[in-house]
Amino acid sequence: MRTPPKGTLLVSNSAQVTPGAWFYLTAGSRNAGVYLQDALKKEPDVLVLPHGFSRPESYSGEVHFVEDVAFWFCRHVEELFREQVSTIRFAGITGTKGKTTIAWILAQALGQRGSYFGTLGIAHGCGELRKSSNTTVDLQTFLNELSKVATLDPVVVMEVSSQGLDAHRVPVSWFEIRAFTDLSEEHLDHHGDMETYFASKARFFLEGDFEGVQLSRSEWGRRLALMHGAPVLWYGLDSGADLKGKVLREDLKGLELEIEYQGEKKVLDSDLCGFFNAENLLAVIAILLKLGYEFSDACKAVEKVSGIPGRLQKVTVPGFLPTCFVDYAHSAQSLEFVLEELKRLCPGRLHLVFGCGGDRDRLKRPRMAKAAEEYADVIWLTQDNPRGEDPARILEDIQKGFSSQARVRIEADRKAAIFRAVAGLGPEDVLLVAGKGHEDYQILGDRILSFSDVAILEEACQSML
Repeated sequence: MRTPPKGTLLVSNSAQVTPGAWFYLTAGSRNAGVYLQDALKKEPDVLVLPHGFSRPESYSGEVHFVEDVAFWFCRHVEELFREQVSTIRFAGITGTKGKTTIAWILAQALGQRGSYFGTLGIAHGCGELRKSSNTTVDLQTFLNELSKVATLDPVVVMEVSSQGLDAHRVPVSWFEIRAFTDLSEEHLDHHGDMETYFASKARFFLEGDFEGVQLSRSEWGRRLALMHGAPVLWYGLDSGADLKGKVLREDLKGLELEIEYQGEKKVLDSDLCGFFNAENLLAVIAILLKLGYEFSDACKAVEKVSGIPGRLQKVTVPGFLPTCFVDYAHSAQSLEFVLEELKRLCPGRLHLVFGCGGDRDRLKRPRMAKAAEEYADVIWLTQDNPRGEDPARILEDIQKGFSSQARVRIEADRKAAIFRAVAGLGPEDVLLVAGKGHEDYQILGDRILSFSDVAILEEACQSML
């Protein structure tokens, strides 16, 4: 198959087709015919179709039949932009947790050199963050924009998901720095088991030349390093790390971290909370070192960065004494991590508002209840994104994980739950609103409603003054 000419738009979403585009039919068999007919109406230049399809009778253009359309889609994106990206450095972060935090902090620490592409959206330098909806099409637009920005030695920082790797949406060969945090039980509704999940993550490390950055305490990471054999800079809070960290102070205001690298020590102050954020900060410094930063400069760059939207984000209202956080934690382990840290730092009672998304892994619901019950003193059970599922059934599934209902309050309306939780706070109490993080919407059936945990929480706190 010939390589698309320069300037061609490659699309796999029929809504994105324009005349002259190459359309790759990657949709599942159930909807494939509909997507193809939609695309044909918009006059694409070339069709790439899976084996088993026939040439559309009404189409006179070029058609290619291949075994794996998604694979060729990704390969052509890599080839089409290879010359353009030759002057750009790519750093990718994968693992179950920490991807967004590490990528966001890294991009901000890089200043005007850094561009972010991930869960939160897209941002060039320290510019405005905007939403992203279609990974590969947005990446093409993103790279075209970047070529017009007068930035010396630009660095693109990307979150890399296992689903993206499985679907061939990641141009793996571009990445000279590839970081791995750790693996935990999440997304098993997609992968089935941990071995399959690990194999998906490993795809990012089994192609091309690169430098590795990996968490020293991760057994999955040690196993991965044996597979890829690339140079690795190990970071962590243990003595076996190349880049070591030691927490000197940890409270609700943030962290004081002593960092050691090649016999040199620095002390870093950050407004981020939790040992996991200490590890995330170390990961960022490790990647900066791989990018050529001096150790002291890397520490200074990271210290200047503020918090991450929706990741243990502190929500403050002047005059309101209790401490409130919003976090994206939507799995049992991530919720447990956050709650354990907050419980340890909380001088009063720990309050929690959470729910579970609909049309997603039902098995995690009672596990999330167990994590909540282990650490929270007051639990408000509410809706998350019910989607097309009955909200009452979701709440019932969660409740099966509680050994007692004594500390549980049920308020299906998420806004009302947040307001009621805030009303019950004492001056030394801490409230965590978990599950939606940076999201500014709620999905109810086929409706997408405007909804921000941060905005609602601010409003609730203000109402108590």
